[in-house]
Amino acid sequence: MGLISQRFGGPCWQFEVDNITGTPGAAIPGTGVPSGSANGDGANANVISALAADVCYVVLAISDIVTAAEDNSALMDILIDRAGGTSYSSLIDDLVCGFGGGGSGGTANPVHIYHFPLWIPAGASIGARCRKTGATATTARLAMWLYGRPRNPDAWWCGQGVESVGVVAATSKGTAHTPGNSGAFSSFATIGTTTRRFGSVQLGMQSGQSVQNALSYHWQLGLGGAQIPGTPTVHESESTGEAMSRHGPSTPIWCDIPGGSTLQTRATCSGTAQAHNVAAYGVY
Repeated sequence: MGLISQRFGGPCWQFEVDNITGTPGAAIPGTGVPSGSANGDGANANVISALAADVCYVVLAISDIVTAAEDNSALMDILIDRAGGTSYSSLIDDLVCGFGGGGSGGTANPVHIYHFPLWIPAGASIGARCRKTGATATTARLAMWLYGRPRNPDAWWCGQGVESVGVVAATSKGTAHTPGNSGAFSSFATIGTTTRRFGSVQLGMQSGQSVQNALSYHWQLGLGGAQIPGTPTVHESESTGEAMSRHGPSTPIWCDIPGGSTLQTRATCSGTAQAHNVAAYGVY
């Protein structure tokens, strides 16, 4: 019997680099990113230096922006120096990342997880910075995984940039939205309008409350008053300690959203809803 030639599906990555280093512990792994307070940017943090290969896929997990009895709304910029130094410019703007508690007893509990099929050139260094609404500065934790060298490049699409829709950098928030109560969805409401054609999209949400109730929510991303086909319903729950947890897909959300599209969201709550703020991020 002769050998059977077979090419396995998927990109089959041949390169991966991350910032999960040091002795394992209960705390969130990754890099500490100082948040500014009162909507000011914190200091830049260096995350991964001088990539050894081109990257086609970026995975981010952000947590630990939480102070009791305070509005923990926050935004994080992912930064790049294409020359491999620390003279950073923005790569991804204003990722919603607040209310990310460290979990019970300080155990690891990454809250905001983002997947971007995004090209980054070899030799570049990656950093991050963060801003928070409340008056108490804190240190976010950012875990990052970067993938490249797909063995099957025709099995993977990646874009050249990320467009942030619905963010309000001046207040460290996204666009305000109040979910419906007790299992009833709110009406689809506008997040913002795209300028690019998206091949992948992510939804971010955070509470925006300085006194947060213990409630759970379901969120959907929409166009034209309906959920976008192929996009998931995201579960999010919150505690009275002004922290939250989130459950959603662990892969990119593929799409084909034209430029000039008005993105929408709607949500429902387990009880009487509190106001939130949301944003969307499209790879183009």
